[in-house]
Amino acid sequence: MNKRKIIGNILFIATLCSPVVAFSISTLVGEPNIFGIPGMLRYTWIMWFFIPIGVCSFIVGVLLKRNNQKYKKNYVIAFICVPLLMLFGSYRFIFAHTVSYDVESVIRVEEAVDINLPHNVKVATNIYGNYNISYVQIISQQEEKTFEEDIASNPLWVAEMSTYVKGILSDVIEIEIEDFDYFLFYNITDNEYNQYPNVGNYDCVFMAYNMQQNRLILIDDYKITIV
Repeated sequence: MNKRKIIGNILFIATLCSPVVAFSISTLVGEPNIFGIPGMLRYTWIMWFFIPIGVCSFIVGVLLKRNNQKYKKNYVIAFICVPLLMLFGSYRFIFAHTVSYDVESVIRVEEAVDINLPHNVKVATNIYGNYNISYVQIISQQEEKTFEEDIASNPLWVAEMSTYVKGILSDVIEIEIEDFDYFLFYNITDNEYNQYPNVGNYDCVFMAYNMQQNRLILIDDYKITIV
């Protein structure tokens, strides 16, 4: 087996594995256990760095064809994997209108609820039709300590939400906050904390904090209707 054929086989295997490896790396860096799907989308562009592997596989296939050697597998795998990497790598930008990574949501909730929140944070926000959900991780140990001291001394943060208030939240959010330690529900319309609203339409904010992960979940621009 000549050198060119060996290189062709190596590139074939590398190209075949590239989408899985690229997806795994982008997912690992995105920390979906903290930031959910927005975290996975944040670094999908990493997949573009694997495109040259498939391009090289195609080029080697051309060279093998010229020497009358087997080349089709290098062509086929390149034509399959390169478009996949280009597409999945674009997800960060394709879904730009539904995700955000700035701290605006933290500031917005802080002002609405009139409670100090940490600002040295990493944020990933999913933008839905009737609410936004932000996954926030505190990255400063000092701010983490200060925030947890504030939570412990602030009666507005509760260790257990009432069943009625929990019922206002979507099933997905209820599942996500199962292991969280502190909660705060604020009815902006009636200026009430942790109370189930009467019949009507309301603008609300919900927060949950997981001490082990230094992780906040913020739900703002949350419009609910009680009938």
